Amino acid sequence: MFEEMVPPGVGTPLHIHRDSDEVIYILSGEFIARLGDRTHRISTGAWAFVPRTIVHGWRNCGTSEGRALFMFAPGGGAKSFEELCRQGKSLPEIDPAVRAEIFERNGHTVITRDWE
Repeated sequence: MFEEMVPPGVGTPLHIHRDSDEVIYILSGEFIARLGDRTHRISTGAWAFVPRTIVHGWRNCGTSEGRALFMFAPGGGAKSFEELCRQGKSLPEIDPAVRAEIFERNGHTVITRDWE
C-alpha cells in the first residue's frame, strides 16, 4: 500500500497487472479512471477496484493536486512503483524505455499513454 500526491493532469498509461488486483482510494481531488472500456470519475472518498488482467489507467483531472492511496493484493504489484520512486524523478520525467522495462519486469504491461 502506498500514497501518491498527484499533480493536475498526471496519471498512468493504460496498463494491465498480470499478478495483482488493485484498489485505488481517493483521499482528495478529482480523478478519472478507465476500467476496461468504461471511464469513471472518482473523487474524494470514492474507490475503484481493478481486478488483475483488466486494462486500466487513471489521471488527476482536477485543477489542484490530488492524493490517492493504492493497495495491491498480493503486495508484489507495488514493486514497480518502489523501483520508479528510486529513479528520483516524477513518473512523466522517467525515460519511457526505463519505465516500460520496470513495469514489464514486475508483471505490468503498458498498453498506451494516449487514452481518454
